[in-house]
Amino acid sequence: MRLRGKRLRYSLELLVALLPQDERLGRLKAALKQMQEQLGDLNDRATAIEILRQVRDTAENRSHEAEVDSLIEIQRRELTERHRTFLTWWSDDGRRKLTGEIEASLMTSAAQVTGG
Repeated sequence: MRLRGKRLRYSLELLVALLPQDERLGRLKAALKQMQEQLGDLNDRATAIEILRQVRDTAENRSHEAEVDSLIEIQRRELTERHRTFLTWWSDDGRRKLTGEIEASLMTSAAQVTGG
């Protein structure tokens, strides 16, 4: 989802560069950027947890295991909170709003290109 959002955002940036500036396209670009950043943050935290677990599980010296476990727990709590925030943003209403912005932007862009 994160990578698809990124591709859509970059495609939109190309489209925006070719068309007259439109407020709706700007809002859509901002919404896609926000989605991409939130998903990227979730991915970064999940990756950090996995790396910390690997470090803990493969360390020859177990003297810092409790500290690593603390770091894992901090990342896990942050991941849970960020996930909750994303789900609130990506509610049914948020998805409908984003979809509506995409459709309206495409219609506006098509009208600008065709002169209609």
